[in-house]
Amino acid sequence: MRLLLPSAGVAVALVLLILGSKEAPTVQQDFPPFVAPAIGVCEGINAPATVLLGGLMLLMHSIHLEQALSRLPIPQIVPLTAVALLWFVVAIEVDLRLAKRVSAAHRVAAAGLALAITVVLVPFGIETWRQGQTALAFGCGAWSAVLTFFYTIDLIRLAASRIKAR
Repeated sequence: MRLLLPSAGVAVALVLLILGSKEAPTVQQDFPPFVAPAIGVCEGINAPATVLLGGLMLLMHSIHLEQALSRLPIPQIVPLTAVALLWFVVAIEVDLRLAKRVSAAHRVAAAGLALAITVVLVPFGIETWRQGQTALAFGCGAWSAVLTFFYTIDLIRLAASRIKAR
């Protein structure tokens, strides 16, 4: 599972990026920039990786190293690495949950990380919605909703089991 999910995520992202690179805008415009529908779907499915990549690009731009990423042998290696990392973390979490080897400390730490991701995704999703990138905005909203719902239920169950154990 730990290799299957990241491999599948990267394969789907790669297919969507290739399809998106072949799409051309029907109307030429400067703003908002054209984002192929397939690329928008890829960004939406992998919204946390897209946000991570956006933050990395802002950091690289602020220290005047944005050209370093464009000089890589394969320009898509950074986004695909972010996608692989995202789905690897998801796979680890799924494996631990299925094996029922999750400690209380891990559950609380995972919920804290999910909350941090949600806090970043919500404003990012709102801003992308304003810019007309509906697929990415929907992805941010979906990830935020799922993370909030799943980890809230998990923390409620953890608290209930602690109270019952007393």
